[in-house]
Amino acid sequence: MQAILAHNISEIIGNDTGRIDCTVICEQLAKRQPWGQWTSAKPQHGLPVRPMNPTSLTYALRDSGIKPSGFPRGLTLDDLAPLLDRYPRVPELDPTKYTREVYHLPVGSEHGPHNPVRYRLGDIADYLADPWPILIDRVGESNRETIYCLRSPDWKDGLVKIGMSGISKSYTHRMIDYRASEKFPGDPIVHWAIEVPTRIVLEKRLHNLYLPRQRDSVGAGKAGGEMFWGSPKLYSPERMLRDAVTILEETGSKHTVLDVDPITYKV
Repeated sequence: MQAILAHNISEIIGNDTGRIDCTVICEQLAKRQPWGQWTSAKPQHGLPVRPMNPTSLTYALRDSGIKPSGFPRGLTLDDLAPLLDRYPRVPELDPTKYTREVYHLPVGSEHGPHNPVRYRLGDIADYLADPWPILIDRVGESNRETIYCLRSPDWKDGLVKIGMSGISKSYTHRMIDYRASEKFPGDPIVHWAIEVPTRIVLEKRLHNLYLPRQRDSVGAGKAGGEMFWGSPKLYSPERMLRDAVTILEETGSKHTVLDVDPITYKV
C-alpha cells in the first residue's frame, strides 16, 4: 500500500521539483481509490471512513521512513525516492481489501458468470464478527442510537430516508438542524423514530431489506444509500416500522418507539 501511495503521489507531483503541499496532494488522492475512502489514523476510536488527509498521510508513510515536512507540510520527489527505487513498478491492488466501495465479486470459474449480488467489505466483516448479535439487558446511553424514517415535502413518489443518529437528544438536534439549514430540502416530515441498542446494526439491516428500492442520493445533503422509493402498502413507512420492530423482537433487543412532536421535534 505504501508503494502504491508513493507512485500515486509521484504522478500527482509530476515534473514539479519543489515541495508540494500535503493538502493539495490529499485533494488529488481523494479522486483515487482507495484513498478516497481511507480510514482514520486511529480506527479504534470508531471514526467514520473518510478521504486521506495530511494527518493520515503522515501515518501511512511513516513506517517507510518518509516524513512529510515543511510548513505547510509537503513532499518532493526526492522524499519518495526510496520507495520508488524499491518498487519501480506499481504493485497490483485488489481494491476489495482496502475500501468499502461496492464491487461485483466473481464466482465459479475464471471464465464463468459474475455474481449479480453487490457486497460491501465492511458489512461482510461485521457479519463474520457477529452474525446474530443479541443484546445484554443493560445497555448504557452511549451504546444506543436512533433510527428514523422521514421525508421531505419536496420529494415525490413516496421517497423516504432511513437514517441513523445518536441518542434521542442527538436525534432531536439533528431534526432541528435539518429544519433550520439547507442540509435538508424543506421541513422534514418524520414518519417514525426508534431508539435501539447500537450493537443490533438496525439501520444496515433495514437498508439491506429494502435494497431493491434503494436510490443513490437526493437533495442537498447527498445522503447516498439512505434513500428508498416508498409505496402505499408494501414499502410504506408503517410497514418499515413493523419490520424494524420485528427484527428487534426476534433478537431480544430492548427498544423504544419515540413519540415525535412534529413542531419541536422533541421526544
